[in-house]
Amino acid sequence: MIVEVGDADATMQNLRTDISDYEGQKRTILVADDKLANRLVLINLLEPLGFVVEAVEDGHKLVARAKAIKPDLILTDLIMPVMTGFEAVQALRQIEEFKNLPIIAISASVFEMNQERSRLAGCDAFVPKPIELIKLLPLLEKHLQLQWVYSSEAVAVPTTQTSSGEVVPPPQAELEALYELAMVGMLPDVEKRLAKLEKEAQYIPFVQKLQVFITNLEDEALVKFIEGYLQK
Repeated sequence: MIVEVGDADATMQNLRTDISDYEGQKRTILVADDKLANRLVLINLLEPLGFVVEAVEDGHKLVARAKAIKPDLILTDLIMPVMTGFEAVQALRQIEEFKNLPIIAISASVFEMNQERSRLAGCDAFVPKPIELIKLLPLLEKHLQLQWVYSSEAVAVPTTQTSSGEVVPPPQAELEALYELAMVGMLPDVEKRLAKLEKEAQYIPFVQKLQVFITNLEDEALVKFIEGYLQK
């Protein structure tokens, strides 16, 4: 049965946030997401906890890389080019050595239909985007049977931001271009400009914010967010 985030609420209430590592051998997590910003977010969240993280950008590469490195757990987006996450999970479940591999679906869509589809495809759990470590930790603990190692001093749980945590907007000219495109609903063109921006690390948190609005088709929220950074 698929485990939804809500099922872990009781665990989350008692979850310590000063985790620095886990006991035993290093676990490898394979991440699949077509957005570079999303892949970097998961890498930034998981590597500080001691995980070995590899990332790919589509379902076809997910299947190939899983065969090559035999990860301990997979985190996969559901909607990707070449081969979707749904298709990749189904393909992996047909391979004997991956029939019991923990696979967690990650998606910006929280519709029950997608959660049910991920369950039918063979996913063990579902976590909505933007990923919050405090929601992911109980699932990692359960499916990898982890014993956490805690630091002597409590530290803040990383959020969906990069290590700096600061949303840095691009130059005003770029903001104006994004704003004009968003105002007329040209979201594909907005995404093209964001793809160029995310190549520069300082803009990744900004890009990630906009991608959530685009994925959820929240046009008005997208416009208002960009407008907030425009110089009056």
